[in-house]
Amino acid sequence: DWDKIKIALKTFKGVKRRLEYWGRLNGALVFDDFAHHPTAIRKTLQAIKEIYPQKRIITLFEPRTNTTVRNIFQEELIGALSMADVVVITP
Repeated sequence: DWDKIKIALKTFKGVKRRLEYWGRLNGALVFDDFAHHPTAIRKTLQAIKEIYPQKRIITLFEPRTNTTVRNIFQEELIGALSMADVVVITP
């Protein structure tokens, strides 16, 4: 039923921690994303660049998953994170 679909789309808030908008901090837009694989990080940063082409991207990255801690994708991870203007790696 199309009416139910319309209602569902209007009320859908997205998936938690997938480019989730948190608000503003000192004028900066703040988003949260769970991306931990280099491909997902690259796609997330590409999306932000497309939506906000004039904005700087400051990325806070917390390497906690096995994918990021074991250095399996180290070179790919460096390439993906290099899409941001500033990267801060947290413990």
